[in-house]
Amino acid sequence: MNFGALNYLTIVVYMGAMVAMGFWFSRQDKTSEEYLLGGRKMPWWAVGISYKISIISTISMVMIPGEIYNHGLTLFLIQILLPITSLIGFFLCIRFYFKLKVFTPFEYLERRYDSRVRITISMLYFWTRLAYISMVLYASAKIFESAVGWPVMITIPVIGMIGIFYTYLGGMRAVIWTDVIQFVVLFGGMLLIIFSISIHVDGGLVGILTYSLDHGRGPVHYANPDFYRLDPYLRLCFWFIIVNELINPIYIACADQITVQRLLSAGTYEKAKYAAYTNSVLLGPMVLLLWLMGFSIFTYYGQHPDPNVTSGDAALYTFIATKMPAPLPGLILVAMLAAAMSTLDSGINSLSTVILKDVYVRYINPLAPERRQYTIARLLTIAIGVFAIAISLSIAGTASKLRETVVEAGAIWNSFGIVLGPVFLITVISRRVTSRVIWLGLTVSWGFVTGMITWYISSKNGLVGIIPINNFLIPLFVAGVLFLVAILFKISGKAHPFGTVLLAVFAMAYAFGTGIWYYYSAYTEGGVLSFQWVQIPGIFIFLIVGFGLLLFCRKTDKKKHFGLTLWSAGETMVEDE
Repeated sequence: MNFGALNYLTIVVYMGAMVAMGFWFSRQDKTSEEYLLGGRKMPWWAVGISYKISIISTISMVMIPGEIYNHGLTLFLIQILLPITSLIGFFLCIRFYFKLKVFTPFEYLERRYDSRVRITISMLYFWTRLAYISMVLYASAKIFESAVGWPVMITIPVIGMIGIFYTYLGGMRAVIWTDVIQFVVLFGGMLLIIFSISIHVDGGLVGILTYSLDHGRGPVHYANPDFYRLDPYLRLCFWFIIVNELINPIYIACADQITVQRLLSAGTYEKAKYAAYTNSVLLGPMVLLLWLMGFSIFTYYGQHPDPNVTSGDAALYTFIATKMPAPLPGLILVAMLAAAMSTLDSGINSLSTVILKDVYVRYINPLAPERRQYTIARLLTIAIGVFAIAISLSIAGTASKLRETVVEAGAIWNSFGIVLGPVFLITVISRRVTSRVIWLGLTVSWGFVTGMITWYISSKNGLVGIIPINNFLIPLFVAGVLFLVAILFKISGKAHPFGTVLLAVFAMAYAFGTGIWYYYSAYTEGGVLSFQWVQIPGIFIFLIVGFGLLLFCRKTDKKKHFGLTLWSAGETMVEDE
């Protein structure tokens, strides 16, 4: 595909500008606080814009228009509530992070529970976000594959290394100020796409909406009674969408180091509130523009059929490359790069903070001087970025083999991290919750999710009929044996049985998942498992187990919760004597 020298020049100039900003801000960072939090002196309005663009990534730019093109608005309709739900998430937890003067939200978990919970949830977050930024790299590569014909396996490392380089140089200051520029570029690019399509379809913007709604790309599932049934073979379920849209903002505001780190860089809780308000105001228009992009490209190819356009994930970027004159394709792909670079630089910077503070300083070198921490943070930026590139290449191979869309691939790769939001929710609400409650909730959720992943991958590979009952009986037998071993340990008093109990609980939860699989394979016509069933039931299970166990818990030591939950948010913490 002939992309044109002018378009390539536009992309090169943009990338060069981002690297130049990294060099500029590298002159100011001397300590880990300056490198990772911008010295806690970043302007609240810039933090708010950076907060916003880190959420709307390249995945959103591919996923939302692609989902609307393929299936309609149903999955994303509830996102219109994001300006409200994002603020609810903010007011749940952020005040406590400022009170404790932390670098990561996982330090809060250590204060509430212990160091084992902190490191476990911290590493779970690390994997989840590493998978996410790897998905962003993959989505970016898919854009260039559709628009320019560049091979995914080459585009991923090229984009990744550029993002690594300027993040390594400039730290959080570079991240936030490049995000501000990237927001302007991205917002302008979205408007340009919609305008360019609207002048080539009948009726302009009104025609786009009319055509899309008339051809089933609105929220049509909401009028279908099956949409409200818990059927694993139905692609979308109303109740799962609701739970996800309520829990996800809690995860983003309370547990996501990417957003927490930005808010902490504002310096004070009051300034962070203004940043959160800025993000909330910007969310609504951005969501509506993403919807309109999906409607626009569906209308265009509905009225101008192209046999080469077979996927919603690729349709928009095929239009950009083949139907728009230079330098517009270059400018719009720069906007897509802006979204990718924002998430990439944010993710790498945030994950380096997690490893530095939650692993290196906490366990390896607690007395590390600031200069040493600064050096380690920069080296971690490179290492994590390279690791993300490797995982992204792996995701590209997996998505291809399982024939997944970006929506579905993201759901599978982030399935174990779905409990992060519920962990912080129960922590900030309850004074009775203990580390054992968290461990049991995590174990049950992970066991069930593992069963669902087994079912999903098997069904995608053609196993859609009845399965052997041993898929259920064997893990159930293993669970029984492990429970018996735990009882014997307890009686003997020679070993602590809680670890064995957790293994037994995991096996039982896995058996529960495969048991559901066996039932549906034996007593229904079977089919491919919905990607929603891989993630969302894990949220239900954690919350049911977690809040259920609280009925049997007494209040914890006052210093573990006083001043650190919503019940005592305004009180002074109880310090160790």
